[in-house]
Amino acid sequence: MSRKDPFGDGRWPPINTNRGDQRAAQGARQRRGTVSFSVTVILFVVWSGLIYLGYGLADVVLAWLASSGDSLIQTGKDAGAVLGVGKEAGALAENLNASGLWQQLIGLLRMALAPLVFVLWAIGAILILVLPRILGRLIGMLTSMRGR
Repeated sequence: MSRKDPFGDGRWPPINTNRGDQRAAQGARQRRGTVSFSVTVILFVVWSGLIYLGYGLADVVLAWLASSGDSLIQTGKDAGAVLGVGKEAGALAENLNASGLWQQLIGLLRMALAPLVFVLWAIGAILILVLPRILGRLIGMLTSMRGR
């Protein structure tokens, strides 16, 4: 049985005798890629869960601060009265409308919380997606430098 000349001019393609080694290296690269992808997905899910829990916790804390703002201001007035500056502190709190100012501040924080959490989540997600590539290149550089 004779082989047919693929080029028609007597040149034969080189025969690679190391196909087994190439397939083993390719399999190792695929396994590393699968492990890297799995770790990335797990980190992404954990990061998203942490951000979700953090947002929920921050929302609860801000709601508590909003509901207890009046009592906190009254406690401050009472502490001022005990220390002897009660009239001045009470008058200052009334003139500043401290309760309304407190409610506006909490409202501003609650309004800015959702976009801030989304931006924080997006930055973390981008880092999680890019980190395996950066680490792979860094490890490759270090191993090539060590081999010299």
